[in-house]
Amino acid sequence: MVVNTPIYPPFLHTVHDSGRTLVESPVVWRDGRPRLDLAGLADAFATGVTAYLLCNPHNPTGLVPTADELAEILALAERHGVLVVSDEAHGPLTYPNATFTPVLTLPGADRVAVAVTSASKAWNIPGLKTAALVVPGEDRRKTLLDLSVRTRMGASILGVHANVAAWTGGREWLAEVLDYLDGNRRLLAELLAAQVPGIRYAVPDATYLAWLDCRELGLDDPAATLLERGDIALSDGATFGTPGIGWLRLNFATPRPLLEEQVRRIARALS
Repeated sequence: MVVNTPIYPPFLHTVHDSGRTLVESPVVWRDGRPRLDLAGLADAFATGVTAYLLCNPHNPTGLVPTADELAEILALAERHGVLVVSDEAHGPLTYPNATFTPVLTLPGADRVAVAVTSASKAWNIPGLKTAALVVPGEDRRKTLLDLSVRTRMGASILGVHANVAAWTGGREWLAEVLDYLDGNRRLLAELLAAQVPGIRYAVPDATYLAWLDCRELGLDDPAATLLERGDIALSDGATFGTPGIGWLRLNFATPRPLLEEQVRRIARALS
């Protein structure tokens, strides 16, 4: 199964726990921005893999694949017989400068793709443990019967109702949250540039996550250093796959005074 590393750690766990072979197609950086490596994906698909676990938008980098990029991925998948599983939970958290494209809205996607989504990220209800799997085609839907009963029927009733409420009545709330997060992602760039210029940060196009390049700091373990010296716990980039070594993930979905305190602690730990 192909994944784009660095990637949200449960993606890696899922591949291993399902007995699949992990094939990494690392994200590439062009002009300081993360992008999917379409040539690398083509090479990976050509090895005989049968599935591609796409994170759209991408966690942790916040990149949002364009409709043209997704169309090319679908064409590659059909050519090589690869099933595209698109995790789109962060889709509603796409900022105005980018456009989120649900993969199943593209021509031909019904032949090679399924989508997984949830209100858990955008409406902050991950503890309710509920997601939706969108599967076009009756034959493909029948394959879901091979999944365990817990997987097929394990969603909580409260979670189901919370997802319905979010999707049908939560747009105004989400718009306010997204506006606040938009300010936070830009404020974080200003704070880091002023207080910790050794950390590189590309403002994400989606999500509430900052992917921080700490490699120039010369630290063996940036996460452990910040925890020990600054009493601040950030996600260790190494847990996101080999390309994440030397990086940190910071959650900026927080009140601005706390975001400012985070950066102060990072600066103090590195002083």
